[in-house]
Order: sequence, then C-alpha cells, then structure tokens
Amino acid sequence: MSLHIQPDAPLRIALLGHGGRESVHEVAAQLRRLLAGMPELTLVYEDFSAESSLEGLTADVAIVLGGDGTVLRVARRMGHKPLPILGVNLGRLGFLTEVNPESIRGVLEDLADRAFHVDELMTLECLVYRASQNKPDISLRALNDVVFRASPPFRLIDIDLFIDDKPAARYRADGLIVATAAGSTAHNLSAGGPILCPEARMVVITPIAPHTLTQRPLVDDARKTYRLSIVGPNMPTLLVVDGQEDLPIYPSDIVEIVQGSPSLPVVRARQSDFYRNLAEKLGWGSYLPGDRGGRH
Repeated sequence: MSLHIQPDAPLRIALLGHGGRESVHEVAAQLRRLLAGMPELTLVYEDFSAESSLEGLTADVAIVLGGDGTVLRVARRMGHKPLPILGVNLGRLGFLTEVNPESIRGVLEDLADRAFHVDELMTLECLVYRASQNKPDISLRALNDVVFRASPPFRLIDIDLFIDDKPAARYRADGLIVATAAGSTAHNLSAGGPILCPEARMVVITPIAPHTLTQRPLVDDARKTYRLSIVGPNMPTLLVVDGQEDLPIYPSDIVEIVQGSPSLPVVRARQSDFYRNLAEKLGWGSYLPGDRGGRH
C-alpha cells in the first residue's frame, strides 16, 4: 500500500499511546523535539487516553508508543478506517511495535524522505451464531487471534472444526487458537504453533495442550470459512479475541471465522526486518550472518 500524499506537503503525524506509562511521556517529549526540527513532518494530533474514540482521525501516519497490546487497542479505537501505524516498542517483545526508542531519529528521517512502505496485515472477522440462528448475533474483529479456552472448572473441551463446510477435526484440548499471520508470534507461538511472515494471507490453528500426540497445528488459506462449535457438556467455554474481548460460548452456538475487513496498515521503514526481529527478540537461529561475516 502507498499513501497518497502531496509531494510538497509535510507528512501529518498523530502521536498516540498508553498514557499510564511514564516512559510513554518521556518518548513523546523526545518525538516532539525531533519533529520540531523536521519541516517534512508535522505533528497534528496527540492522544494518550485509553478509551477515547479515534474514528475519523485525520493524519497520514499514527505513531503508537507502547507494546503490541497498545497497538491492538489503538487499532480497535480507529474503527473501520485505521490509519497506517508505526509502533514504537516500550513493552517487552514487540512485533507490531518493532521500532526501538533508540532508533526513532532514523525512522523519522525515513518518514521525512518518504523511504517507507505500508503493509496491509490481514485481520479476522469472528461471527457468533447463538442457538443455531441464521444471522450472527455478535461480530468481533481480531488482529492477532481468536482463542477458545476452558472456563471453570477447567476441564478438557471438545471443539469441532469445519473448513468450508467440510468436517476437518475434533480437538480435545485445553483450548484452541485461530491466529492471523501477524498473530502467529503471540499466543500461537507460546502454544507451540509455527511462525508465519506477517504479510501472509494465512491462518494457523493451534490446539492448546491437546490430549493426543497426533494433533498438530494447521496452516491454511485465509480465504476459507472456518466454523467451530463446542461439543457438550452444557457448560460455557470462553471465547477471547486478541486477549482484550471475551464472551461465553455454549454447545448450541456456532462460531464462524473468515478473513476480515479492513486490514491493519502498518508502516515499515528502511530498518524494518522481520527475521532480524525474530533473531533478536526470540533468539531464533544460532546467529545473524551479517553480524559474523557471513558463512563460516
């Protein structure tokens, strides 16, 4: 995706973040000082609240200060027309927030030089049909994942999966994760699921502590329809979306998951490198060839 910006007009920046963190205000002050010296960029909006609506916000790029959870909350608050997001990591790992505070100046220079692009990360739409109704009662948008989890008394649950109306599997486990490619490095990874490059139009389905050695994660095409239901007993299972929204699911309910709209636009500057992030943040691979002179 490319932004439609007048060549002679400054790039409009919105500064957003989790105002409850002292580090957010420290980095925001640093950004203000840097932006004041860059005529190619202009700060047009700031918001460090947690609940205010960001729908209709007018800017070219939203710089979000915090962790990946902050990015997810900000994207939800933007509604169905999210701005391209540049995440600055003030949390722990950070894959949606891949920019470190130490490299902010260089990233701003990339923005000023228009040396960046925007990736459209796939989202999921989660539709809940209560009591076999023909129309969904609830619609939720997931940027990372949709998770089925056992609720108290935390017994194993049985989950039936249909893909394009064809029976695919019955999982007996503590739960089940349906993740986007971008969400593959979140809960999915901790449950032993595979890592996908964030731009992939795929979903990964990963059981949580399955009660069999034969059930493994499944990677499939996001253009398909995934329908899931709980197989008795008549107790609720918890449906959790992006770790931020949850609701009970009963055996009479059907949960349908399809590719969502809109996607999540994410700004990638010149320094962006997904595989380097994996190596640095997860210790993925034994070494980085560029750090050790290539092959040995």
